[in-house]
Amino acid sequence: MFSAYTTAIVDALSIPRGTSMSSYTQLWLSFLISGLGHAASIVVLPSPDNITFSERSYGLVAFFLFQAAAITIEDFVLWLRGPRSSSVFGSLLGYGWVAGTLWYSLPLAGDVYVRMRLGEKPLLPFTVIGPWVKMLPYGEEIM
Repeated sequence: MFSAYTTAIVDALSIPRGTSMSSYTQLWLSFLISGLGHAASIVVLPSPDNITFSERSYGLVAFFLFQAAAITIEDFVLWLRGPRSSSVFGSLLGYGWVAGTLWYSLPLAGDVYVRMRLGEKPLLPFTVIGPWVKMLPYGEEIM
């Protein structure tokens, strides 16, 4: 989504295209831009008085940069391993890495949403799925 911006920055920095430096610069910039955009969308929302600017923004930026770091580490490990044919074990290990790093880093972003008390009150004065939720066991208690 941000390739036009990151390519322009890489070109402005005179980093040759098609190199690892170019790829990782674009990767990190894309995640940084995405994290800043998500943080900006939270910062403009009304928030409790005791929540500071950094408590509303830092976690989201850190979450996105953590994803770039996880991809970089994964690529480094694959580079260390060298060329090999794919295996079921390797695929399972890769899926485990993705799930584990996401599970580990999710509280960085989740903490922001909890502090902001997002989801505590409906954003809209009506609900589309509310009637279906009420049909579930314990649905009345949830609503």
